[in-house]
Amino acid sequence: MAAPNVVAFIDPIKGGWITPENRTTYVLNESGSFSHLNEAGHAYWSHRVATKILRVGPSAALPWQLS
Repeated sequence: MAAPNVVAFIDPIKGGWITPENRTTYVLNESGSFSHLNEAGHAYWSHRVATKILRVGPSAALPWQLS
């Protein structure tokens, strides 16, 4: 974080994005191991990441906007 070229760091693990309460909605249950996002999980994850990125501020690298 102290490096001048780092704007922000997103830590979804520390942020608790996937919890025991929501993992059955967002993660595939493969033989009792919740280790891969499902389609809803990818949509959830990408929306959360995009929201965090857009909070950093406008950038020429992101010419589009999310609704």
